[in-house]
Amino acid sequence: MLEALNIKNFAIIEDIEINFKDGMNVLLGETGAGKSIIIEALSLLKGERSSFDKIRVGANKAFIDGRFIVENKELIKEINEEYDDLIENDELIVSRSLDVSGRTSIKINGRMFSQSATKALMNEIIDIHSQHQSLSLFDEKEHIKLLDKFMNKGSYIEDYQKYYEEYLKEVKILEEIENKVIDETELAYKKAQIEEIEKLDLKEGELDKLENLERKMANFVRLSETINNINDLLDSENGALIKIYESRRLLDYLRDEEYDEYSTKLNDCYYALQDVNDSLKSSLESLNEYEYSPEYIQERIYNIKRIMRKYGTSEEDIFEAHKKLVSDIALMSDYEYSLAKEKEKVALMYQELVKKGELLSSYRLKASQELEKAVDIELKDLSLNNAHFKVMMNRLEPNKNGVDEVIFYISSNIGMPFGPLKDVVSGGESSRIMLGLKTIFAKYSNYETMIFDEIDSGVSGKVASAVGRKIHTIGKTKQVIVISHIPQVASFADTSYEVRKIVENNMTKTQIKELKEEEFIENIAKLLTDGSISKESLALAKELIVNSRK
Repeated sequence: MLEALNIKNFAIIEDIEINFKDGMNVLLGETGAGKSIIIEALSLLKGERSSFDKIRVGANKAFIDGRFIVENKELIKEINEEYDDLIENDELIVSRSLDVSGRTSIKINGRMFSQSATKALMNEIIDIHSQHQSLSLFDEKEHIKLLDKFMNKGSYIEDYQKYYEEYLKEVKILEEIENKVIDETELAYKKAQIEEIEKLDLKEGELDKLENLERKMANFVRLSETINNINDLLDSENGALIKIYESRRLLDYLRDEEYDEYSTKLNDCYYALQDVNDSLKSSLESLNEYEYSPEYIQERIYNIKRIMRKYGTSEEDIFEAHKKLVSDIALMSDYEYSLAKEKEKVALMYQELVKKGELLSSYRLKASQELEKAVDIELKDLSLNNAHFKVMMNRLEPNKNGVDEVIFYISSNIGMPFGPLKDVVSGGESSRIMLGLKTIFAKYSNYETMIFDEIDSGVSGKVASAVGRKIHTIGKTKQVIVISHIPQVASFADTSYEVRKIVENNMTKTQIKELKEEEFIENIAKLLTDGSISKESLALAKELIVNSRK
């Protein structure tokens, strides 16, 4: 639900904050006071196009901020999966700014969002309807989606759509086969490519191993020279080993115990250096035992990279190219068999698709009958006693939605034939029909806040009371925000607000406040008259409110 809305420098609104409540919230006030501007500001939080001309005169930037509490745990889970844990503590803060240079930005819980992403997300959070926007329910392309929501058989729809996508893939493969022209030159070229790849006999990871070996062999020359030089210094005629050995012998000739310690140390040095020298020579011998010559390795790397460049940038590209070439050759070599086999596969999949579509259609037919009864009940509740709703289903070729075309029809008066919903309803009727439909479909929607902007236009008296009662009924399960000038509708408010405009420092601005009970009665009394308040109008207002709360 929408907990709080803050608007700054938007149209005639300088700075207001509204704290909305559960149930039915009604905005009251004279025409032009700014009620519809509040709804327009909310539509910007839904990702609608920016209205830069609505930035308040004298300001450089407009700002709109809404705080929503999302109570639907399953919806939170879906949003967090889609948007990387966007929601914490059930709170969603949506901010929109506009500036005079034509820039706009949207942030949701501190993250930047595009308009399209905002629409996709916020359509699950809030639903806005005005007298004109209600016509969207009469878009025949949406009727099948609305029926499916009412049907509530999501698993069957998903199963059909998944199979339909698989069917389309096979149809595409068939088209590729049918459009394939066998070219002997191309066939020979592909065979030569296969032969070239197979002759290469590439092993997985071979290039990395060869390049690593090449680096080691490049170091071998330097290592060999170094170790040989060390060997000369240690083990040649004038090397360190001979000199240390002679030095020790000279000390031994002294036969003096005082110098035995030094003789021992020289002896240790001799054997330590001898061990180093032997180890280095052994290391050099092991480095020299390569399986391949440097020339072979360089040539092998060259050939692998040459073929790699023909098919991509990696060994995997060569393997994939070989796989596809083999498949192409098989297809080209056995074209008629492959074509017949694929045609048979597509035909069998089509039959299965039709079965799945017919099963889905049977569920839709049953749901359509239930929907007709449910809508007729809602229409009678809204004083459309002679109106009847009908769901027309026509058979189509299988498509992403199934095998059905769904169009809503209505007969608005006795003796009138059924006709498409969009063609036969007047403005007042369309508002009530929309309200009846929304009462039904709201149960199957995620959004927890519904907004009605003068949806009661064109109704009065008992009809208006029926509309008010219906909106109040919706408010028992959804948060509802309503703009109304009809006392019979406004009297059903659980919470009411007065929106008014004042002039301050030669500038018009909007103010809003939550009404106490006495103030609410006074506002209803104004709606019942020409705007004046009398004892009679107050008494009528009290009576109307009492009756609305029964």
